[in-house]
Amino acid sequence: MESDPHYYASSHSGRRTFATSLIERGVDIKAVSTLMGHSTVAMTARYVDDNPIRLRKVCEEVIVGV
Repeated sequence: MESDPHYYASSHSGRRTFATSLIERGVDIKAVSTLMGHSTVAMTARYVDDNPIRLRKVCEEVIVGV
């Protein structure tokens, strides 16, 4: 998306990046929710992007038990 010449940064994209970065670093979603000032974890979950590499890693940990 950032490579798109028409892409522009917004407060929303910054919040999305912040939430996703924390989740990818293993921060609990409840803590991220509090940091972002959300009243529910569901709202925070809407900000987090699903990274295919992270999802694959989670699946491997569940299946293989790594």
